[in-house]
Amino acid sequence: MAKRPLKTANREEGAYPLTLVTPSHESPEAPRPVDPLLYSVNAAAHRLGVSESTIWRLIEGKTLYPTYVRSRTMISETELQRYVAESTVRP
Repeated sequence: MAKRPLKTANREEGAYPLTLVTPSHESPEAPRPVDPLLYSVNAAAHRLGVSESTIWRLIEGKTLYPTYVRSRTMISETELQRYVAESTVRP
């Protein structure tokens, strides 16, 4: 844990300097979290702004290809971007 010194509590006799202890995960040097590589069906639906049912229909219709992690059905960020790019109507 990083320590940052603060001002003393007071100037009277017996005063001591205060120290604020900051957990290391809150330090400015800590890396920022990255976006997930895989989304749950619920998170993928939220990311696209559609319902979970729509995601399941896209999977069943072979329009959106899932990744399986053990028994979980996940959708990759790359797959979501591919779907959006292919679904975009160009004039």
